[in-house]
Amino acid sequence: MIRLHGLVPVNKPKGITSYDVVARAQREIAKAWEARYRKEFGDRGPWKRLKVGHGGTLDPMATGVLGTILSSEAYDVTALFGSATDTYDATGQVTEVGPVRHLTRTKIEIELEKFKGNGWQKPPMYSALKVAGKPLYQYARTNKPLPLDRSLVPRPINIFSIDVLSYNPVSTYKHPLSRDSTLPSPPAISPSVSFRVRCGGGTYMRSLVNDLGENLGTCAHMCDLVRLSQKDIILGKDTLELEELEDMDRIMWAMRRMLG
Repeated sequence: MIRLHGLVPVNKPKGITSYDVVARAQREIAKAWEARYRKEFGDRGPWKRLKVGHGGTLDPMATGVLGTILSSEAYDVTALFGSATDTYDATGQVTEVGPVRHLTRTKIEIELEKFKGNGWQKPPMYSALKVAGKPLYQYARTNKPLPLDRSLVPRPINIFSIDVLSYNPVSTYKHPLSRDSTLPSPPAISPSVSFRVRCGGGTYMRSLVNDLGENLGTCAHMCDLVRLSQKDIILGKDTLELEELEDMDRIMWAMRRMLG
C-alpha cells in the first residue's frame, strides 16, 4: 500500500480558483486511490483521510503550474489544564481559569478519541491565517475586530490518529501570567497530558488543546509542541541541525534525501 504524500503538479485552467483545483484534486485522487486498493482495505481505506493543499495561490484568470500537496503531519503535543490563554499556548496571557479535580487520564483519552476522523476546527486568532489580506495575529495584537463582511469560520480538518503518551496529575509546567487582576489564580496543582497526533495539513494543535479543555468542562492551553513529520520528512532522520547549515556536505546529503 503506497502512502500518498508529496507534490502533484497540475496545469490550472483559466477561470477557476486554486481552491477549485485543490477540491477537485482531493476528490479525484481519492477516487483513483480507492479504485486501486478498495479490495485490499474495503470501506476503511485511507483515501477517506486524504488531505490536499497547494503550494501557492494562482489568480482565477491565471493558468499554469499549481503544485497540489498531498500532506499529512505528526505532532507530539502537551496540554496543561486549568488555564486558557489568548494565544491558546504558553506564550500568551491567561484569559480564563477552570477546575481540574474531576480530570483523569481515562476521561481525557475518551475525549481525545472523539476528535478522530473528519471534523471542523476554528483557527486561533493568533495565527498567520489571512482574513481580508491581513494575518489574524495583526487583528489580535491591535485588538481590532474583523471586517464586517468577514468572520472566523471553522475549517475542515482530518485527524487520522490521536494517542495519549503520558499523563501527569501534578504537572511541572507553570501557568502563564494574566493582565486581568480580577481573574482568579489558576489551580496550584494542575495536570498535564502529552499525546501524539497524526493529521492532515491545516490542523492547529493549539485549537485542538483549547477545544479539548472546553469539552472536558474546564480550560487548557498548549505548553509544548514537537512536529515529528511533515509529508515524508521525518524529524531526526531527514532534518539538519542549524549548526549543520555551515557544512556543504550535510546540505547536499539533505537535498539528495529529498530527491529520493
